[in-house]
Amino acid sequence: MQEYRRIATQTPASTVAGELLTGSLIVGTYTAWVFLTLFWRDIPLPLLVPMAGCTLALFGSLQHEAIHGHPTTCRRINLALVWVPLSIWLPLTVYESSHRAHHLSDLTQPGNDPESWYVPNARWRLMSKGTRALWRFNQTFLGRMLVGPWISVYALWRELVNRLTRNASSLGVIATHLAGVAGVLWWVSTVAGMPLHVYLAAFVWPGISLTLVRSFVEHRYDDVPGHRTAIVRGGPLTRLLFLNNNFHVVHHRQPELAWYLIPRFYERHSAEIQRLNGGYCFDGYGSIARRYFLTPWTPPEFPRADSRAGDRPDMRRAPSRQGSAPTG
Repeated sequence: MQEYRRIATQTPASTVAGELLTGSLIVGTYTAWVFLTLFWRDIPLPLLVPMAGCTLALFGSLQHEAIHGHPTTCRRINLALVWVPLSIWLPLTVYESSHRAHHLSDLTQPGNDPESWYVPNARWRLMSKGTRALWRFNQTFLGRMLVGPWISVYALWRELVNRLTRNASSLGVIATHLAGVAGVLWWVSTVAGMPLHVYLAAFVWPGISLTLVRSFVEHRYDDVPGHRTAIVRGGPLTRLLFLNNNFHVVHHRQPELAWYLIPRFYERHSAEIQRLNGGYCFDGYGSIARRYFLTPWTPPEFPRADSRAGDRPDMRRAPSRQGSAPTG
C-alpha cells in the first residue's frame, strides 16, 4: 500500500485540457442521444441498438466521472451536468451515495459493499433451485448482459420502495428523479414519437448491459484485499466507452484521478500495479466473453462462511454497471 501511495503522488489528478475534453464528451453524448431519438425510424435496428447502448453506457461513465469530481471542482455543477436520467432507472444521488459507500467498503462483502454481486450464505441456503440457477446464469457473460439489468433494476427499486415505507426522507429523491424521467419520456414519446417499449429495449437495456460488461469481472473475493480488483486492458473502443475505468485497480487506489490520465499512469507503473493486485489482469473483454460466455466466472455464493449480510445490496452501476449498472 505504501508503495502504491508513493507512485500515485507522481501524477496530477486532472488537467485543464483534459477537463475540457470531458465537458465536450458530455455535450457530445447528449447530442448523440437527441440525434438517435429523433431519427430512430431512419436507423436500421442492428445499428440503432449498439449506437444507443453505447451512448447510454458512455453517459453512465460520465456520471461516474462527475461523482469523482470532474470536469469542474464544484460537486453541484458536476452532478447537474449529468443529472438527466437518460437511462430511466437510476437516481443520480442514489448512485453517488452507494458508489461512495462502495469505495469505503470491504470490497465484495455482501451487506457492506453496495456493488457486490455475491449472494450472502444464509440467503443462498434458502433459495430454490430455480433461483440458484438464475444467479449462476447471471455469473456468466451472457447472463450478465441479459438478466443482469433486470436484477439490478428490481433490486434497486425494491429497496427504494422499502426504504420509503420505513422513512419518508427518500421521497424527495424519488420525486425529483421521477420528474426527470417524465421529462425524458415526454421527449421520447411526444417529440421523437418513439414507443416506450422501443426506448427500453433499444436504449436502456443495451446501455445497462454494456455497463455490466465493464463491471463483470472487476471485483472478486480474495483473502488478500489488494487482490480483489481487476485490470482489463481493453482496446480503444472499450477504453473510451468506459472512460478507462477498465483499469479498475488504478481507479480504486486513486479515485480522484481523471479518466484521461489513467492509461498513462498504468503504463508507467504496470509491473508494480500488477504485483500489488496479485496479477488479476485480463487482456480485453473479448477474451473474457469467450472464456465465460456460458461458464460462471465465479460462484454466486459468497465464498467466506462468516458473511454478515442477510440480503443482496441493492444500489448497483453496470453496470454499474454500472455495475453493474454504473458500478466502479
